[in-house]
Parts: sequence; structure tokens; C-alpha cells
Amino acid sequence: MLTDTVTIAHCTGVNESGDPAFGAQTTIKARVEHGTKVLLGPSGEAIDYEQIVATCDPIAQTDRVWLPGDNTADNNAARRPITVKRATTFDGVTTLYEAYL
Repeated sequence: MLTDTVTIAHCTGVNESGDPAFGAQTTIKARVEHGTKVLLGPSGEAIDYEQIVATCDPIAQTDRVWLPGDNTADNNAARRPITVKRATTFDGVTTLYEAYL
């Protein structure tokens, strides 16, 4: 199921300027699905997204995500999740995270 890998950097707080600060990059197993689709935002507005990243490792909306083939040395190549959904498998053993980018 998780046949791809993505690189993430978790947001660890803010720096002196108030900008987000990020920890070290980590590569994790994931499934990446491509295709433009629409989510409904909190106030009912339509928000386009182009990828879904599914993984067993937590991803937060404040994290940076690099997809397979992205230049991980370029912070501008990283994507930020629009939203993240969390679900547990039917047997209650595995928690999955879906990040919409």
C-alpha cells in the first residue's frame, strides 16, 4: 500500500522573526495520489488540491512535504498541507494520515 516515499520537516515553532522554524528532514513511506480535486473549506469555500499523501507517520498542517522527485534542498519546492485527516483501521491497530496538498 505505501509504495512511495516523501520527505517531511516538522514545524518545531517560530524563530525570532515570527516565521516557522523546521526540524531536520525525514524520509517516510507513503502513498502519493495525483490529480486535481476540490475540498470544502471550513466556511464552505472550494479549495483545490493536487495530491493526497497517505502515511502511517503523523503529518501536520504546519509541516513541509517534498514529493518524490522534488529537490529537498529547495525549501520553495516543499508543499504545505491544506488539511490533514486521521483515521484508524477497522481493527484499531494502525493509524493513517492523509495530507491534502
